[in-house]
Amino acid sequence: DCCFYTPLHEAFSRWQEVPAAEAARALLEHGADVNVMKAPDGYNNDTPIISAMECEVDLGCLELLLQYGADVTLKNSFGKTVFDVAREAGKIALLNQALQ
Repeated sequence: DCCFYTPLHEAFSRWQEVPAAEAARALLEHGADVNVMKAPDGYNNDTPIISAMECEVDLGCLELLLQYGADVTLKNSFGKTVFDVAREAGKIALLNQALQ
């Protein structure tokens, strides 16, 4: 789309909706790149786990992304990792719980 969201980004931005959660799982099961960036050469190249952290994410969402190999060391165009975004969003405890 115009914001360079992939279907996987879109699914995780709407995680609380049951069809979106099912869509995200199906996309990952069928080989979607868990570390795809929105716009690798442009503005705001968030990975799905960074995008999810900016939304109403829950433990199940994070665990699913991590199960499929989400790389927590990747940085977006602002030089932020998912840890930075989690701290800013007040969700660092949730991220740490998912990583255990």
